[in-house]
Amino acid sequence: MPAVDEPELAGLNPFDLMVGEAVRIDTFYRALDESDWRLPTRCAGWNRRDLLAHLAGVEDDTAAGLAGAPLPPSYVSEVALTRRAHLRNTELLDA
Repeated sequence: MPAVDEPELAGLNPFDLMVGEAVRIDTFYRALDESDWRLPTRCAGWNRRDLLAHLAGVEDDTAAGLAGAPLPPSYVSEVALTRRAHLRNTELLDA
């Protein structure tokens, strides 16, 4: 495994960490009531639903980049939100 800048990350598999975080996010959102999805986050102007759509956009961008076709910078912050606006909350979580 390549050297890391942060010693506490040495020996950790980033893919295992991402899977663990995805489980935490899924568990958190599945426990929300409908009204809880619209509560604000620490990101000014963004609610919980916006944040989840943004995270889905990051996944889209990562997959596209790994496939050699990165998405435009505006995709993750703008297009990902509007592209998923029509989805019900559980559909957004499963998207």
